[in-house]
Amino acid sequence: MRKVLIFLHMYEDHSGHIQNFLGSQGVPFELVQIEEGHPVPTDIPDDVAGLVFMGGTMSVNDHALLPWISQEVKLIEKAFTQDVPVFGHCLGGQLISKMLGSQITKNPIEEIGWYNVRKEHNALANEWLSELPEEFIMFHWHNERFNLPPGATRILTNANCVNQGYVIGNNIALQCHPEMTVPLTRNWVHSWMIDPTPTVQTAEEILDDLDNKVVQMNAVADAMYSRWVKGLKL
Repeated sequence: MRKVLIFLHMYEDHSGHIQNFLGSQGVPFELVQIEEGHPVPTDIPDDVAGLVFMGGTMSVNDHALLPWISQEVKLIEKAFTQDVPVFGHCLGGQLISKMLGSQITKNPIEEIGWYNVRKEHNALANEWLSELPEEFIMFHWHNERFNLPPGATRILTNANCVNQGYVIGNNIALQCHPEMTVPLTRNWVHSWMIDPTPTVQTAEEILDDLDNKVVQMNAVADAMYSRWVKGLKL
């Protein structure tokens, strides 16, 4: 069986719920830990069925300082050419967007914490978010955003950031973070928490009722991941 490559961009050894989901489905995966010095492949390996790109504190626009950003964008381009499905979380979604010619710019406001998103009313939103309610909770941690690339269909939005997620073929780019687990959320809060604003929650707000929030979001993530896995040629 072919595997999924998961690209981690921070000093972490677990990619959150996507890793748990793939394991539960018997889909092999391998972590590519960029901050640990793992190289970005120059081509799609024959034994790889899909690519997953996680978040990071850096910007896609830091490509002059971080050569791996351009390397990952080139790999995503090859994946699209070879019909290898790609899933992008936050920074990962921005990497996909950059490859597709979209600009990555500052969002008018920072968005950190638990905020609802809404499903768009189109067939692809129904396909990728099957049986989910019209509005549901999602975790966010970003101050940049992507524009909607040509040929993409937006499936998620909210008042804080209009483009929360889009799909194009068997590929999906998200600005939000459905991959969060309880340990991952606690780690981020303890490592990078900043002063609160109307769209930046306090650490106490983020951690309040955390187990229940994560369970709710895991159900959302499972819907997206299940649809994405259908496109893999395992």
